[in-house]
Amino acid sequence: MTARPYLRTRDLALAGHISVQQVRNYEASSLIPKAQRSPSGYRLFTQQHLAALKTVKSMVSSPLIRLGTSVPLNHGQD
Repeated sequence: MTARPYLRTRDLALAGHISVQQVRNYEASSLIPKAQRSPSGYRLFTQQHLAALKTVKSMVSSPLIRLGTSVPLNHGQD
């Protein structure tokens, strides 16, 4: 059995230990990169998205970062 190259929103949420709505919110807030869309409109996330999600989660949970502070993130995209 081969792994799928893309993660669905639910898969990313489970892997990141957050809710599906939080994934959507992070994407809408540009905290994680925008996902590609399937022909039927479903979000298609990659391992890059999961890495970005984990980074955001660690920053949000850090006592050094206050919520509401704008922090520019470069997710490997120039």
